[in-house]
Amino acid sequence: MIDIGKYEGHTEGHWAITTRKGTWVVYTQNNGDVATMNDYEDARLIADAPLLLAEVERLREQYAELREALVGDSPNWTHEELIEKALELIDND
Repeated sequence: MIDIGKYEGHTEGHWAITTRKGTWVVYTQNNGDVATMNDYEDARLIADAPLLLAEVERLREQYAELREALVGDSPNWTHEELIEKALELIDND
């Protein structure tokens, strides 16, 4: 599992891409350039990093809530057992 705590203090806000002198530049409005590279796809991935981190945080919170709701009988359930129980609950609705 990725330790997302190591990203605390990263530049907040929207990251965008522009081109300068034939290279792609990822930048923020507050802190300027974040990265410069030749490959657009890499620039896009870097520009989306704050969004990807936010999604990981959201999914972890959702997982924790689901686990808390399901664990009642056995706090030692594996990820697979939790998924199986969640699917059973969904199928019964």
